[in-house]
Amino acid sequence: GGLPGPGRVAYPGLDFTVELLKLDVYGQVITSDSSSVVRISAVANVSQIGAGKSYSALVSGSTTGTLSRGRALLDLQVLPFYTLIVRDPPQTKTLGPALIVAQGTDALDRSVDMTSAVHEVVLPSGLAVCPAGFIISVYAGGDAGSNNASGATAGGCERCGTGTYSVDPLSGYPDAPPACLNCPAG
Repeated sequence: GGLPGPGRVAYPGLDFTVELLKLDVYGQVITSDSSSVVRISAVANVSQIGAGKSYSALVSGSTTGTLSRGRALLDLQVLPFYTLIVRDPPQTKTLGPALIVAQGTDALDRSVDMTSAVHEVVLPSGLAVCPAGFIISVYAGGDAGSNNASGATAGGCERCGTGTYSVDPLSGYPDAPPACLNCPAG
């Protein structure tokens, strides 16, 4: 298993929705809670490169929400750290699984910390890494936090602009970063 769930795909850097439920010991939603605040964050992995813990993905988007009748819907993006992107044969390899956890303090009983199980966000790879019309883009030297201590680089799917297209999210590698192609004239 894993998120976002059966039949749905979470593409790197694109929104996907996570539903959080506050459950009682019997697995029923506690609908009386409409005030607890919950937050989703990345979970550190024990890195295979170097010593200590390292994050294999960044989590952004609506990472914090307030329960409404025991439920919260959060729109997230996961930017995995890539260690390998090659075109032939088509491969994308991440530093490790993208792991997330939800946490919060119970507004009904402030002495109770709420923590979910750790969940893996299952991301596609290779030529399926991005949907049609998108390319994989890595953020080397870009935003703060886009480079991992291991040297891996965060990346996500980027939509092709007006007048351009992509049927191959890795087009251009290894000679150049992936790029959208100009539409034919006419």
